Amino acid sequence: MNNMENLDIQRAEQEKALTRSSLRAAVISTACNIMLAVVKLIAGIVGHSSAMISDAVNSSSDVISNFVVIGGVAASDKQADTRHQYGHDKIECIVSIFLAVAIFATGCMIGYNGIKQILHPEIIVVPTLLPLLVALGTMVVKECLYQYTIRVSRKTGSNSLRATAWDHRSDVLSALGAFIGILGARLGVPILDPIASLVICLLIIKVAVDIFKSAIDVLLDASVDADICKKLEEGILAVDGVKAIDLLKTRITGARFYVEVEIRCCRYLPLFASHAIAERVHDKIEQEFSNAKHVVVHTNPCEGREPFCKPDDKNLMVADR
Repeated sequence: MNNMENLDIQRAEQEKALTRSSLRAAVISTACNIMLAVVKLIAGIVGHSSAMISDAVNSSSDVISNFVVIGGVAASDKQADTRHQYGHDKIECIVSIFLAVAIFATGCMIGYNGIKQILHPEIIVVPTLLPLLVALGTMVVKECLYQYTIRVSRKTGSNSLRATAWDHRSDVLSALGAFIGILGARLGVPILDPIASLVICLLIIKVAVDIFKSAIDVLLDASVDADICKKLEEGILAVDGVKAIDLLKTRITGARFYVEVEIRCCRYLPLFASHAIAERVHDKIEQEFSNAKHVVVHTNPCEGREPFCKPDDKNLMVADR
């Protein structure tokens, strides 16, 4: 078994491990959201807090979103088939779009309730201490979930998991609004509840828009960032026999990216020598960039007028090493 076969095996095992990490994070998020939805609903009803009941509905929508994420992560790990020869990575982006829409709808719902309470302050009811404590506990739990989930999403590169992490952060803001509103109502300033809801509404909508734009970039085959592109160029030009880069294109797909590169070599190189250079470029990219899913290297001949273009044995020996 050669080094590249070992590398392929290691990469396959790494992908499975990352998928397991993503699924574990999604399952933990789902379990916590179910628990929070039940606790907040009970606290809202018993404590006479409409804000807490709304937050419980928000957690219930998160449960549905988490099930979508679990399905999306599992489906994106499905191997390529004859109909989908490039795999199913972009399923995660589709899931992220649905999550962004759900987060956006949640923000709008919170904003609508806030406006309604401002216009009709008589409907604001002073809650008990129970929902205040539950709101505080929700902020702590959700912030811990955000920190854990965003860390896993950065490790795995999962877009849908990143969307879930920001959903947790939006829930922290939602719980903060509920906390301020409940506290304000108990201190004799009930109008703080709807005002806080409007501020939270804007923050949540911004998170939804950011997630939506990120997912759309992947679906539209956006390129990798400039830093990775620069490192790719430096690595390619460092390969012996590569004289210039005529074309370098990348496109993100799910947590990984594709690379297409055209390198320029001496026109007098035999086919086997130029092919060997292309293979070295291919192997170097896959070894140095673990997120490179597929690499295509094409060799172009130089025009014959360049200083390096000399039909002698030295160039042939360098290319054939």
